[in-house]
Amino acid sequence: MAVCPGGPVVFAQTDKPVYAHYEGFMRHSDGALLVSFGYINMNDTDVVIPAGEKNHFTLAPANRQQPLTFKKGQHRSACVMVLPKDFTGVLRWSLTHGNHVSVTTERALESFYALADPIAQRASAGVDWQNAPRGVCLTPSERGLAKNP
Repeated sequence: MAVCPGGPVVFAQTDKPVYAHYEGFMRHSDGALLVSFGYINMNDTDVVIPAGEKNHFTLAPANRQQPLTFKKGQHRSACVMVLPKDFTGVLRWSLTHGNHVSVTTERALESFYALADPIAQRASAGVDWQNAPRGVCLTPSERGLAKNP
């Protein structure tokens, strides 16, 4: 905090971690999979982490149109992807911010990650299973949702 003639000025902290988290998966009747990722921004303000070394997916391609601006707080289903039925479960999101590296699980298709209602409904809301692009993040706005649920 800095003190100025008009009173104290508070500076927002931006060096705290931003955690990526894997919420789980669900299978559509045609066999396609939907995986859901969210994040928690521990900072007092929004943080931008450009796609690249500090914001990427492993299993190429690294850039899957993932979020770049991380709003403060917890955001569920910030990135949902429709994947083909032969997806093996090898897909991890890595975020680095504030000297902290966060990487999601390597066990994405374990049964304990199977989404159940109401989480499955939230993650799949607005997803056009037949026409959705495969393997890229669909943000809440791209799914026709007014804001991040």
